[in-house]
Amino acid sequence: NIRELANLFFVVAVDFFEGAGKSEPNESYKIFDLALWVDEILNHLKIYQTNITGISYGGYMTLAYAAKNPDRVNKIVPMAFFLPEKDLKTILLISRSLITCLPAILNPTEENAMKFLKKITGPNFDISSLNKEFFKHWFYMLKYSRIKKQKEVMRFDRQAISVIRDKALFLIGHCDILAYHPSVIETYDKYGLKYKVLENVGHVIHMEQPEFINKEIIDFLLK
Repeated sequence: NIRELANLFFVVAVDFFEGAGKSEPNESYKIFDLALWVDEILNHLKIYQTNITGISYGGYMTLAYAAKNPDRVNKIVPMAFFLPEKDLKTILLISRSLITCLPAILNPTEENAMKFLKKITGPNFDISSLNKEFFKHWFYMLKYSRIKKQKEVMRFDRQAISVIRDKALFLIGHCDILAYHPSVIETYDKYGLKYKVLENVGHVIHMEQPEFINKEIIDFLLK
């Protein structure tokens, strides 16, 4: 994805401290303020307004930062994530996602990581087509997600949603058992949010349909 996007944009991909990346957490690992962390990165790079895209929990980070810092964000493309509201539905969706992660999240062996990946991808996706570097990244993500921490998830009310409505394009796979549910689409429609649902696509949306995802991101950002 980055190779294609970098033809038109200056792309920065940063490992997240909460474990999803190639960087192994060490003794300096700690709970931190998401908005402040992103601000520090942007300030260091002298980027004063930007577009952001993220997948899975990165999709949540994209939404949360844009809602808290709308002046610094032009457009966002959250992928493979639902919009968390202040309601019971969101609690149930988060609980379903956590259950789906079992047993891999509790016992992150390479075998369980492979089984988990098969479970959350679409029916037509051949995971053997992925390279070893991706599998290493995937295993690290599961392994270090075990670190106990207090992870605050922002719940969006009407005011917060109004801030991101015109900035956001949601992309989600119809076979994504971590993020897709008919109630998720009802929420998008209720608030007039822009979204696209990909048939026969699971959670690893950017790897399952890279050409389509790249085109959607590019077209939306350049509008």
